[in-house]
Amino acid sequence: MNDKREEIPAELAQYLAQSIVSTLPADVYEELKSLSPEELEALTRLGQALRRGKCEPHHYAYAIH
Repeated sequence: MNDKREEIPAELAQYLAQSIVSTLPADVYEELKSLSPEELEALTRLGQALRRGKCEPHHYAYAIH
């Protein structure tokens, strides 16, 4: 993490993941589950680049289309 926090404890990571996943539309969740490790890595890099570029969240969808 870039703000020097410690690694997220596994229990907290699991809770956060479940909380976030429960708000996703079912088709989005299924699509994310189907991604390969390489595709997930590319998605991670894209998210990092958008944050570094200080792209506003409402521009994310436009950026990936």
